[in-house]
Parts: sequence; structure tokens; C-alpha cells
Amino acid sequence: MMSNYDVFISYSRLDDEAQFVTDVKAALEHAGLTGWMDTVAMRTSQEWWTQICTNIERSDNFLLIISENSLASEWCQKEIAHALGYGKRIVPFQIEQLDDRRVKGSWVDQPWEQIARANWKPLTEIQWIKQYIETGNLDATLARIIDDAQTDLDHIKAHTQLLLQAQAWQAMGRSPGALISGDALAAAESWLAQWDTLPSDERKQPNPTDAQRAFLTECRKAEDEATRLKVEQETRTCALEAQARRAAAENARLEQRTHRFRVTAIIAALVGALAVVSTGVAFQQGNEARDAEATANSALMAVTPTLNAIATQVQAGEARIRSLDWASEAVGLVNDPIGNPELATLLSIVALRTTYTEQADFALVRAASVLHTRGLLHGHTGEVQTATYSPDGRFIVTASDDGTARIWDADSGTELRILRGHEGWVRSATYSPDGHYIVTTGYDGTARIWDAETATELRIFRGHDGIVNNADFSPDGHLIVTAGRDGTARIWNAENEDEILVLAGHEEYVESAAFSPDGRFVVTAGSDGTARIWNAENGDEILVLAGHEEYVESAAFSPDGRFVVTASGDSTARIWDSQTGIEIRTLRGHTFAINSAAFSSDGRFVVTASFDRTARIWDVDTGNEVRILRGHDDTVFGATFSPDGRFIVTASWDGTARIWDAYTDNVRRDLHDHEDGIMGADYNPDGHLIVTAGRDGTGRIWNAETGDEVLILRGHETTLSSAAFSPDGRFVVTASYDRTARIWDANTGDEVRILEGHVYSAAYSPDGRLVVTSDDDGTARIWDADTGSERVVLEVPAGGIGSAVFSPDGRFVITASYDRTARIWDVATGNEVRVLSGHEDGVRDADFSPDGRFVVTASGDHTARIWDVTTGNELHVLSGHEGPINSAAFSPDGRFVVTASEDGTTRIWDANTGSESRIWGGHDGVATSAVFSPDGRFVITTNWNGGAYVWDATVDDSIAHACTQLYRDFTDYERTRYGISMGPTCPQFAEETGDS
Repeated sequence: MMSNYDVFISYSRLDDEAQFVTDVKAALEHAGLTGWMDTVAMRTSQEWWTQICTNIERSDNFLLIISENSLASEWCQKEIAHALGYGKRIVPFQIEQLDDRRVKGSWVDQPWEQIARANWKPLTEIQWIKQYIETGNLDATLARIIDDAQTDLDHIKAHTQLLLQAQAWQAMGRSPGALISGDALAAAESWLAQWDTLPSDERKQPNPTDAQRAFLTECRKAEDEATRLKVEQETRTCALEAQARRAAAENARLEQRTHRFRVTAIIAALVGALAVVSTGVAFQQGNEARDAEATANSALMAVTPTLNAIATQVQAGEARIRSLDWASEAVGLVNDPIGNPELATLLSIVALRTTYTEQADFALVRAASVLHTRGLLHGHTGEVQTATYSPDGRFIVTASDDGTARIWDADSGTELRILRGHEGWVRSATYSPDGHYIVTTGYDGTARIWDAETATELRIFRGHDGIVNNADFSPDGHLIVTAGRDGTARIWNAENEDEILVLAGHEEYVESAAFSPDGRFVVTAGSDGTARIWNAENGDEILVLAGHEEYVESAAFSPDGRFVVTASGDSTARIWDSQTGIEIRTLRGHTFAINSAAFSSDGRFVVTASFDRTARIWDVDTGNEVRILRGHDDTVFGATFSPDGRFIVTASWDGTARIWDAYTDNVRRDLHDHEDGIMGADYNPDGHLIVTAGRDGTGRIWNAETGDEVLILRGHETTLSSAAFSPDGRFVVTASYDRTARIWDANTGDEVRILEGHVYSAAYSPDGRLVVTSDDDGTARIWDADTGSERVVLEVPAGGIGSAVFSPDGRFVITASYDRTARIWDVATGNEVRVLSGHEDGVRDADFSPDGRFVVTASGDHTARIWDVTTGNELHVLSGHEGPINSAAFSPDGRFVVTASEDGTTRIWDANTGSESRIWGGHDGVATSAVFSPDGRFVITTNWNGGAYVWDATVDDSIAHACTQLYRDFTDYERTRYGISMGPTCPQFAEETGDS
């Protein structure tokens, strides 16, 4: 994991009116330092502040522009506090004289006054850079800042890396899968130990944080525990093997003794045949032999179960070790920015099929979530150089060094036609705007136009002295522009092969050329490190885009023509203003040279392809990396969006092109439009819709199959704590901290009725005629759903009620109370029927089994419990969560229970035995609720950080779903490396090999 920025710049916008701070940032970047500063209009949304915090955490240095404006700014003070809290090295750059009294006076009576006062002492203990206000020499001051930022670089980058690793561990609910081990752990511990052992005046800044220390402590505990378990397992295995050897030796001794008695008996019988006088002796020896044989057989029968048990334990231990090893390898691949998620998924599947472990399940969830491939085009026998969609998105054309271009069906991946004619490698291929033609370029120095429908070669363009790197049609299709290694780009008449213009100006190769959307301009990319914009009518050079530190491999206009994106060998892509040539944004994240960059059709995103074997999607407005597309086994040389922006096609030197989902996460569904955390969710009766309750004050109805948002329920004044469908699916009832429950029309989103006075939960009766609500005032109330009138009040002696639901027959209600009990009530009379006592902390949730015979409760004591409704007896304690449990619910068939916990996991349990059958660790923070779909196949979970996820209820279904996203099995090399001996990993691979 690498930090994104060398410097985060904190400043007041009032100090940048003349672009002073922007110029400082430019100077830093000119010196080779990556910088980040908030350049958009001030916003105070959670999303904006999260972005600020994230970029502070991911920066090695915190450059504070000190002025009265910045020290009097609420947001600058909050940024300072965040940087101090994460132990960031602060570089204070004072740009004006200060009046301390006036500065401190600006804090008085502000909501953030205490933050500013707390910041002041640590700020004044840092040496401020005052050179600028003392000498007025900005260049010398910036040199000092640059020198400070680069001092102790290894220490700072180690600090940032460890900080991000610790954060990732926290964000994953302190999951074991996010801990570091081996060499990475040893290096981090060495870094910390070196800092701790130095005298205080020699210690480098920034200081290690408590979060980093806690993270390393847990990593060491996990590593030591893994080592202990391994040694223990090896010792136990040796002991079991020794016991097995002793048992085998004893078995052999008994067999030998039995054999001896049998021989004696035979000899005695022979002697008896010769001498009648010896008959008595022989008879006696025969009895002894039979007795010995019986004794031996009894001993053998007694030792056999022990031997079998030993063998079973040894096998189980070995299987668990193999599963954990493969799971660890899988998580490592997922965490590696250029790791292959397909291989990680394959390893996770093999691990789970060997034996179930929490780590293997976690690995599968993590790996499958970053599988974005939706199709694989394989048929070329050489490296694939480019891949582009037809204008209608139905087809894809690829170019390869096998001397061909190929046309594919974009939906099925079927190869349709092959374009043969170039002598040598085909360097590029792209469609005309109307989709009727394709232009290709090659190492044979030509460009060629083909009929896309018949694959017939129509025209050949000769004129370049050497390889032609690419070609592009003008928007009207009448012209093409070509880029050549002879240092020129050329514009041609597409209909008669006439050369119209030569664009000469690059000092070396022209790597790419493309028309602007209006056809008036051409942008070229050169190996001289520049991109250039030309007048397509007269060939005049208009702008030179200079700033890359290496060759520029590609350049393309945005759909509106306002911007140009360039891809370079310096591992960056850059976005430029096409009118002024000013660099607007730098896209950093690739670890090797970038080969291509292209805009989406709406101009909101850019996709890049790199030698680091990944393609990446970027947000144009922010420059943030949106998604990494990993799966190719070699350089990704080209990447473009589909016309509708939903997909991306990449071309790779591994000989394939891949189709990727550009935006949808690869979980069954990922519902993320709430602006804050989600407190609960429920399916409608047929399972086609989902309703969620958000901390943003809205309820939202979603299509369960597509994840699309259908309706927003607006009206509550604050957080919704629960949401549930009526039994017929026509209505939704929500409960909110505004002390109301509200009934909504599920088809229109109209508010139908308000139930005043309650807050925590609301649920319908099985016939839909009643609603029960719960509150922290210690009551549950039953309401008439049609009129909104209050029917019955159920009162707990002490403590608020976290939830209340009806029994399946509607005769009873169970309440979950903070007095550590759950209580069953008679709906008709309001009388308390039974009290379920046993939890050691408040009960937060309760649910009836589908047949009404059992109840499951969820508690802050980290357990869920299953009870017999008739007797009130506790049947099972579900132990395993490491934090309070917020919800518990039965599956529709009553065989399982699902629980959601503040430890960040959701767990599924066998309701008959109380044993844990699955742990799902895909949450980003606290899991607030979990419920099965009506058919029991899926579980929807919600969390405090705003996510709702639909996932497979069983491991087998998760494996099957993951297999649908895999397009290759283990290679022979991978099978050898990881010790994989089982057959095809997924059914489709068995079909490919002919195995069954």
C-alpha cells in the first residue's frame, strides 16, 4: 500500500484569491512532490469532509499555510486536528505577521473553539518557516519547504504506510484478514523499535500513533498465535503419529502371538494324529490358541477406533492448515494493488472446499467483490494491442501482433470475423462513427479501411516512413488521421486515400492522433514528452501540452472537446484545458508506465491502461481513483469505454481482451445511495423489493434484482431506526428518532399515516391490520394500521424496548428490552405471558421462528440465544461475536439464524444445534442489521457507514456465484506453486478439459 501524496496543503481560500497557494502547489509539483489541496467551492457535506480526511491520512506531510485567515478558519482547524490525531508531520509555512490576541479572539464562542485551543500548543512547539515574511524570497522559502518535506523520507513513508494499514484493519472490523505478517510485520516492528530506542532528541518526526501501535500489537499477537498453533499442530501431529506407530506395533505383536499359537495348534494336531497319548496336550494348546486369537481380535477392535480418530484429527488439522495458507495467499493478492483477484478467488474456493474457515470465507468475499470481468475474448495468437467498441456497442474490434484484427460480438464474446491483410503486426483498429467501417494500422507502414460487415479490405493508405501507430476517423467519417513513427501525423481523405495534411513538429515518434468531437482539431501524443493540438484544416500547431517527465503514449479529447487526457511513461495521466493548455489534474496511482487514456461518453470518467497489468477508472472532477480492474496476466495496452459507459474493454499482451463492468460492484447487490449509515432493511413478501432505513432521514425502496433505487420516502425529520413492508407488500412502515412511525404507500411513496410518540422499531402483524412499535420509554404500543388509533400499551418495568415483533399467528408480541430480558405478550389482552431471562446485557432485538415455537434474541453481551416459547427455556447460546449483537433473525424455513454485530461481521448459525456455520466479514464498520430474503437464498445486511449488501446465504451459493465471474482456472504453474491437486475449480472449467 503506497501513500497517494507527498504533501497535503491546508489553507484558507481567502489567502488564495491571487492564486498564491495554487502557485505554491505548482512549485512543489515541479520539484517532484505530489500535492493535494481542496480546490472546489467550500462544502460541508459528509462526503466532502471524508475526502479531506482521507487525503490527509494518505499524505506524507501536512503543509499548513499559516495566516490569520487560516487560523481563524473552522475547517483549517479541523484539518490541523485531524493531522495531529494521525501523527502527521506538520510543515508550518507562515505567510504574514500574526497578532496572537486577534487570532485567539476569533475563536471565542465558536463551536470549534476547543479544537483550535487544543491545536495551538502542539502548533507552537513546531518551528514555523518564517523565511518568506522575513526576506520576501518565495523561491528560497519553497526550497526550504521542499527540503523539509523530503527529510527522513523513508521514515515518513513507513509511517504513512503503517497508518493506512492500521486504518484498513479498523475499516474491516478489525478482521484478521487485514493484519500484516511475515516480512512486512518484521519491517514495521523494526521501524517502531528503532524509533523507540532513540533518545527523545534524536527521534524522527512524525511520532508513531497509538493506532499504529495497537495495530502492530494485534499483528504480533496473530503472528505468534499462528506460530503457536502451527507448532502445536506439528507437535500434536508428531504425537499422534507416534501413538499410531505404537498402536501398529502392538497390533503387529498381537498378530505375531496369534500366529504362534496357531502354529502350535497345528503342530499339536499333527502330533495327535501320530500319538494318541498326546491328544490331551494338543487339545489344551488348541484352546489356548483360540483364546489368544480372540484376545488379539478384541485388542485390535479396541485400538481401531483410536487409530481412526487419530487419523481423522491429523487429516482435519492438515486440511485446516492448507485452507488457512491458501486464504492468506488470497487476501495478500487482494490487498496487492496489482494482485490478481481471479487467482485470489480460485485460492479462496479451494480453501473453502478443503475445510471451512472464517479466513477462507473472508478471502472469498474480498476477492469476489473485486472481480469485475464480464467477458473474455480469446482467439488471438499474439499480444493484443487495442480493443474498441462499435458506436452502437454491439461489437468490439481488436488488433494484435498476430497480424490480424478481429471483430467480436460484445454480448457473447463470440469471434465473428477476421481482418487479414497487414504484413506483420496490427498496431490499432477502430470503428468509423457510423459503424460501417474499420480503420487499422500496422507495422508495415500502412493504414487500411475495411468493410465492418464483410471484413473486406477497401483502401490502403501509404505515406508514412515506418510503423503507423494508430488512426482515428473524423466525426463525419470523411477523414482519417494517422500517427507515425516517422515523427508525423497525417490527415487523409477516407474515401480516396489522398493525403491532405502532414502535421510535423514532434521531435520523435508520434504515438497517437485523434480528432476533436467537432472535427476542427487534432491532438497528438509524442515520445518527446509532449502532446500537441493542431488545426485540422490548415495543419497549424496551436498548443503544446508539456509537463510529463517521460514519453506521452496517447492523447484524446473529452466528449465536449473542453479537455484533453494524456497517458505517459512517467506513470501518470494528466487532464488539460484544451483551450489554454493548462494542466488541470494529474491522475496518480499506476506503478508503471501508462499506455492509453480515454474519456467515458459523458466525460465524467477516464480509463487508463498500464504496464502494471491493470486498468483504472478515475473521476475527472476530483482526480480520485474509482476502480482498479485487475485480471490480465501481462501489460494492459489499451482500454476504452462502451458507448453507454457501462462497460470497458481492455487489450492485453497476455493475448486476450477483457470486458469489464465499469461501475457495479460484484456483490449480489450493493445499495449505497443513502448519505449516511443504514439502520435496517426488509424484503417485500415476494422478494423483489428491499426497503432500507437510513440515518439520513429517508427510507428507500430498491429493486432487489438490479439494485436500482425505486422510491425515496421523505418526511421524517431525522434518523430512521427501522423499516418494514406490510404482509401484502402494499405499504411500508418506518420508525424514526423524530418519535414518529409513518406508513407509506409502497407503490407511490406517498405518506399515508403518522403514528405519534414512538421511536425504535415498527412492524406489521401477519394480517396487516396492526402495527407494533417500541420506544426507550419502556413501552411497546399496538396500533390500528388503518386508522392510526392506539389499541394496546405493553409496559416493561424497567428499561427501554429495542424492538417488538408479532408472532407468525399474530397472537403474541415479543419485545427486546434493555433490562436484559425479552418478554412475550398476549396481543388481545396486553398481558405478559413469559419473561426470557439469561442475557448479561440489554437485549437489542428478538424474532420468532416461522412456526412460532422458538425465539432468538440478540444482546449487548455479545451473544444471541434461542429459547423455547412454550417453556421459556434457553436452548442454545450463540457465542462467537466479539462485539454487541444488534439484530438476530430466523431464516424462512427456521433452520438458521442470522446475526449482525458491532464487530463488523454477520454470522449464520444452525438453529437446531447452535453451531456457527458461516461468518461474513464484508462490512465497512458496524453491522446494524441482517435479514434473510423470503426464499432464504440471500441475506441483506446493513452497516453504520452507509452500505447495504445482498449476499448469498450459503457458502456453496457464494462459490457458485463467484464461479460465474471467473474466466480461467489455475495454470499448471499456479497448481505447482500453491500445491493444488484437486480437479477443475468451477464447472465450466471441467467442460473445457472434458473432466466430469
